[in-house]
Amino acid sequence: MPDGSANAHNVRNDTQADRVLVSDHFLYFGDAAPEVPKRILDAIGYRNGRFYRVFGVEQCEPLLKWLVDSYGSSFNQVLGDPCDFERSGRRYSAENNKIQ
Repeated sequence: MPDGSANAHNVRNDTQADRVLVSDHFLYFGDAAPEVPKRILDAIGYRNGRFYRVFGVEQCEPLLKWLVDSYGSSFNQVLGDPCDFERSGRRYSAENNKIQ
């Protein structure tokens, strides 16, 4: 909510999975996300489209190497604000499917 309190409907919606991501190494780019070079996307066989894609670790080796080479000193840091952070007073409500 704009005052910082939780939107109960969003909390129920966003926490319904019985999983959580835990990592020793992460990169959070937010609005500072780099463009992945086309040669890397081609090497891993990425094609833009809808739905989730699953890639094995071996298949992703070119992407992982690029990330380590380019951002290895930035692991476990927030590198950019969340997208649309400047509109942070407005929040999405899953209850009515609108930005409030």
